[in-house]
Amino acid sequence: DITVIHTETYQKAISTINSNPDITLAFIATTIEEQNDGLNIVSYIRNTLKDNNIKLIVTSDDLDDEYDIMINYNINDYRQKKD
Repeated sequence: DITVIHTETYQKAISTINSNPDITLAFIATTIEEQNDGLNIVSYIRNTLKDNNIKLIVTSDDLDDEYDIMINYNINDYRQKKD
């Protein structure tokens, strides 16, 4: 079974991740409420929870520093948002 969970705030995303330890894939926008909220969520998953099992795909309006972000944040893919 696949369950899709959608959150619209940084705090709700963190709460959802904490209450759903079986998440295997997450699409995370770089900007949610504030600039870099998405990257802060990625950092929380990788550094605070020490979870390297969740596949993380980060989406952004622009792809500046794509390589650096992929390496520094240990994400699996970095995609440009399409309207």
